[in-house]
Amino acid sequence: MVFPEIPHDGAHLGTVGGRDTFHFAVIGDTHTHRTPNPAEQSETTLRIIDELNLLRPDFILHAGDSIRGYTTDAERLRLEHTGAKDAFSGLTMPLFPCIGNHDVREEISEGIWREFWGGRWYSFDFADCHFVTLDAELNKDVESVAGKQLEWLRVDLAEHAVGKRVFVTLHRPWWYDYPLHTAEWKRPGGRNDWNQQVDPILRDYDLRAIFTGHRHLFEYSERNGVPHIVAGGAGGDVHYKPELGGMSHYLWVSVRPDEVVWSVIVPGQILAPERARTLNRKAGEHEFTVRTLDFVQEMPWVLHPNAARSGWHHEQEKINGSQPTFAARLRKALGFADRS
Repeated sequence: MVFPEIPHDGAHLGTVGGRDTFHFAVIGDTHTHRTPNPAEQSETTLRIIDELNLLRPDFILHAGDSIRGYTTDAERLRLEHTGAKDAFSGLTMPLFPCIGNHDVREEISEGIWREFWGGRWYSFDFADCHFVTLDAELNKDVESVAGKQLEWLRVDLAEHAVGKRVFVTLHRPWWYDYPLHTAEWKRPGGRNDWNQQVDPILRDYDLRAIFTGHRHLFEYSERNGVPHIVAGGAGGDVHYKPELGGMSHYLWVSVRPDEVVWSVIVPGQILAPERARTLNRKAGEHEFTVRTLDFVQEMPWVLHPNAARSGWHHEQEKINGSQPTFAARLRKALGFADRS
């Protein structure tokens, strides 16, 4: 089951697994690119798919924008969704989709989303955890998550999240207090009500993390002790400098009975056994065969977020006299002062 069946808006998909310790990945903004072939996926997305098949998480959360979209050409939209599904069909674990602003904009794109993926918002359970996928586009011109979806959220949490750890995925990081679309050619008077209406509902439960995309970067903040993470770097164009989080990436989340640990992975450094070459070596009278990596590259930033606070990488840079790594640049961007 690579793609779960989402029969209708607000479906609860049941319990999809039950191991006390499990792992999942988060990818966002994979995007089909602007190429002559509308079904073409980016090399970054395809590489991440290969890496996830090596890492074998229990499932993957997609934070929205699987296609380029932004068209009412139904044939092109079908080609783009076909390309996305064909690429994700190479995964060996389930992928749970989420609507982004490039996926659904009006009736035509909504109908094709339902044709390919199913309902617009839903939830499921894994072990003692409850996962909620919200549709950040349904009311985007008026409110963040509102109306029947907001009422569904209240009921879903009351029925399925009591005593469980809760994880939420949606496309837009609505916790920022930026205004909604208020241009005259859209509906004026929009307001962002996430912090006033939605966040308090989630806080009644054991909220452990919120994952979004939309901004093509990595960004992490804690709001009242809960990680709020933007992971929008799984294939779409990156428009930010590395020190501002602009790099290709995906998240790895480990859930254990007593903790939740997450990391950021920059694709390109996980090697299958096939990426090795055979060498003949001799020791004394004996000749033997060894396998070694066929290339050597400097490791990018692959670490638990607390490592940015520790200063360990900075100390190694000073000792080795090397150029600042991405970890150091990102640590600076996050506001952690370098040690003198």
